[in-house]
Amino acid sequence: MLPEARGARAHAGISPWHGTGLARVGEPGQARQTVCGLRARVSSSSGGLWPVVNPCSVGAAALLSVMLAGCVAFPPLRLSACEQAGTARFHAIPIASRADHALARQFSPEVPGNCLIHLLRERSLWASSRGRRVDVVLTAPEAPLSALPADPAALAELYGARVREIHDGVYALWEVPPGDYRVDAVSVADYGRARLARERGAETGSWVSGSLTCVAGAVLFLAVGDAGAGGTVVLRDMAPGPGRDQVLRGLRSAGLHAGAPGYRDCELRW
Repeated sequence: MLPEARGARAHAGISPWHGTGLARVGEPGQARQTVCGLRARVSSSSGGLWPVVNPCSVGAAALLSVMLAGCVAFPPLRLSACEQAGTARFHAIPIASRADHALARQFSPEVPGNCLIHLLRERSLWASSRGRRVDVVLTAPEAPLSALPADPAALAELYGARVREIHDGVYALWEVPPGDYRVDAVSVADYGRARLARERGAETGSWVSGSLTCVAGAVLFLAVGDAGAGGTVVLRDMAPGPGRDQVLRGLRSAGLHAGAPGYRDCELRW
């Protein structure tokens, strides 16, 4: 691990995650290198089927944007203006109220001395919509999530507001007193397999967890990313800049997948 990465981890008070190292995600330079590198490999191995262009040129970036349009669903921000939590749904996830969104965009605890924990979903161009769903649970270290109920909906009965579902453009936010906490992230697409694996005492990449220390006034950003196919997920630290951008453009989750319909606006029109 780079010295500067170790320093960033120590500053945030976050301990190592199961199955993953610290990785800053969403930084402009990193994203540009990834996109340009992918475009260059496709061009050179396509046998002339793709136009050979400078992958980092403005024209190539525009071409790639057009090619990928529609692959990632961006949330309609008007859903963040609903008067009551749960009225609107996006990806069938109940969305928080206007007041809750307004508080989230201040990036400051409502109660002085508390801290904020944001948990966001990294975007993926390859995973299915179901594969993008992740249930996240915040618990105390002395009472961790040790087993999953057969029905994912029962998580809400057990943990209340400490359980949320996240997706592309839908994030979780908790305001909590200072202290030590544990975060669990479970892939909804692989929920059954993750449950059975833990019952047998086996590790699974579909259920990852980590611990963190939240100090008074802290604003932390964490991300759930993908580590290949099959519902394998990872937890990462997220830099404050990209984290704030995603919160400003995203929707705050108010619970778990509520079933059909997948989308509903504030006026209850389907």
